[in-house]
Amino acid sequence: MKPAKDNLSSTAKFSILFPISLLTIIALLPMDALAEPGKNQDNINSATTFPNEPLLTDVIIGDSSCRIEWDKTPNITGHNLYLKLEDETYKPLNSAIIKDSFVRITGLKNGTPYRFAITAINREGEESNASETGLVIPVGFSHKVLPIPGGSSASDYRLFTNPFRAEKNSPKNIFSYFPVYDIKAWRLFSRERDGYKEFNDIPEIAPGRGYWLLTRKNSDIFLSGKTVNPYEPFTVQLHPGWNIIGSPYLFPVEWNEVVLHNKPNAGRTESAAWEFVDGGFRKAASLQPFKGYYFYNGESEDVDFLIPPVPYSPISTIEVKNSNTSGINGISMFGENSWALSLSAADGTYSDHDNVLGVIPNAETNGRAIYTVEPPSWPQHLSLFFTEKGEEDNRLASDIRNSDGEWYAVVSGGENKKVTISWETLKSGPIPLLIDTVSDKEVEMTGTGSYTFARKDLSPRKFIIRSKNSVQ
Repeated sequence: MKPAKDNLSSTAKFSILFPISLLTIIALLPMDALAEPGKNQDNINSATTFPNEPLLTDVIIGDSSCRIEWDKTPNITGHNLYLKLEDETYKPLNSAIIKDSFVRITGLKNGTPYRFAITAINREGEESNASETGLVIPVGFSHKVLPIPGGSSASDYRLFTNPFRAEKNSPKNIFSYFPVYDIKAWRLFSRERDGYKEFNDIPEIAPGRGYWLLTRKNSDIFLSGKTVNPYEPFTVQLHPGWNIIGSPYLFPVEWNEVVLHNKPNAGRTESAAWEFVDGGFRKAASLQPFKGYYFYNGESEDVDFLIPPVPYSPISTIEVKNSNTSGINGISMFGENSWALSLSAADGTYSDHDNVLGVIPNAETNGRAIYTVEPPSWPQHLSLFFTEKGEEDNRLASDIRNSDGEWYAVVSGGENKKVTISWETLKSGPIPLLIDTVSDKEVEMTGTGSYTFARKDLSPRKFIIRSKNSVQ
């Protein structure tokens, strides 16, 4: 786990408790005062035995603290304690040599991940390689203040989540310091089994769930409570259709690991999380702390969805399979005779990204190799989706077929009459044609390009996309 950057500043402090005669409270050294365990090996002679790294025996994690224990080693005069930083370097924590075979660290932030390391020092002052603790995440009370910019349009709504377990978690309790609920001042929504619910009808503000919030004025949300158990996957029950979820942890969770913990079965779930950014939805590579995401359960019944406590590392995920398959990383699955385009639409206020069409030959699933469902946009949001003629209610964000053919695309909603469709080639193949059914204009969709059109009103605009192999 990589410790959060905002907890590694030069002002952060830990208390390290040694035996009473060595009780010391130390501050982290400046960022340039880094040490590399195991490098103090000068003047080694043949009579010297280089110290072995300590054998860690236990790491006991408590509220804002942890205790690290290790076996006593012969011919060792003491030990050093380090914090492993995000760049894989080590920061020394002890100002005096640790003489005992344990150390207790206090002043840690609950819910925040740390990695510590212990080294041994022999009589010659030589230092061993480091023994690392692995992930250390204290559990207990914590809090967070979230700044929410004010606004009044649909693009000013924010998706957030509360990772803390509060004793009283109704919206009235969580937002008790806000003005009396008034839709002219602020609004709060959840998405439940039977649709959207507003403030008074929301059952709870709970970890693993996401919520829409709009405030007319700049505001702060104060969230507090006990952190969840970070050493086992967190379970969220998903109802059929669209859900709003959020990370129950105070660190980013890698989405690829979420997919691996929830292998879809025959339409069970879509392996894509959608975040709302800059007035539009995008696929997310990770679940970030305090942010909400849309997620689709394609099963006809509730399913238990696991969010594992696995830290995020950048992984390019452009698409995921649905039934009988797992997620796809990058575009490696597009083999010979395959091709794919990524499309987006923007009107200057709202946008819609990560729409993919293309071909993977010999797919097994009823003409479609891959598809994802379009997130449920609000009427003001701009939406670009694929569908079938006469079936605009069947909205797909991505539609990968098993053979060349014809795609039916629709741009709807938004605030402005001028809209630009942009595309990027993910895997080259036959040159697709974009056909505007209103102007009859045809545009070759090669490489990276765009097409801008003006609407007389905000009614949906329909397009046909054909590969040249299938041009009528």
